[in-house]
Amino acid sequence: MELEAETDYRKLDYFLKSKGISRRIITKLKFQEGLLINGIPSTTIHPVAKGDKITLRFLQEDTLSCKPQKGPLSILYEDADLLAVNKPPKMATHPALGTKENTLGNYISQYYMDNDSPMPFRPVSRLDKETGGVIIVAKHSFAHSVLSEQMQTNLFQKKYLALTEGVFQKDSGEIIHPIARESEQSLRRVCREDGKYAHTIYRVLTHNETTSLVELELKTGRTHQIRVHLNAIGHPIIGDPLYGTVTGDRLYLHSYQTIFRHPITGERITITAPCDFETLL
Repeated sequence: MELEAETDYRKLDYFLKSKGISRRIITKLKFQEGLLINGIPSTTIHPVAKGDKITLRFLQEDTLSCKPQKGPLSILYEDADLLAVNKPPKMATHPALGTKENTLGNYISQYYMDNDSPMPFRPVSRLDKETGGVIIVAKHSFAHSVLSEQMQTNLFQKKYLALTEGVFQKDSGEIIHPIARESEQSLRRVCREDGKYAHTIYRVLTHNETTSLVELELKTGRTHQIRVHLNAIGHPIIGDPLYGTVTGDRLYLHSYQTIFRHPITGERITITAPCDFETLL
């Protein structure tokens, strides 16, 4: 991967940090002799001049982290650094205790194998098993590092669609309630003062007498945040087995749009996943 210096830097280290490259990645590249200035192997203390070409040379990673398995895969975007897919509901993002197969990680690993480019599965964004929609996957450690930093600093913009119970009194608003685990062993979360800060913005798109279609934007990323917040204001999601009262054939929550900066070019990228229930009302 090659970057160009837009100004002078006293040290290569300062240039790399300005590009959002983590200390862990810089150290890894240094010991792998993977830092080059204008094609010449360099260390982090070398000066950088405007116009210099900085090459980051990563060792080829050809080890799969998930068992490859053929399965459905809806690709929304792909380049040398990223893969964006539309995860169906009821599919786990990656293998875990009790779920070793038929996950998105298994299917993407097979896709990598089919394209002669085996590599670890590195999801940047994750979704509950019951939730469908956009998931961003990094193809190398640098992209994962930069995008993870964007996630932590709220530079990722994530929007969802949900079918909820009841009719909202206001067509738009904010839900700011701390979220905590209901009990030490429970999967359920609740809004409670001793919880972690959580912030959700909502906008009602349409409704009928019993149900609303709502657009939601996450400002924080707590576990089950949308599900917990909507339940707290009296509008749980249709088909939610943990927080809802109206049963359905699935959880009607979909991550339909993610906006972020490309980890290499800095270009603003918008990924949109078609929603299969948007027109139900």
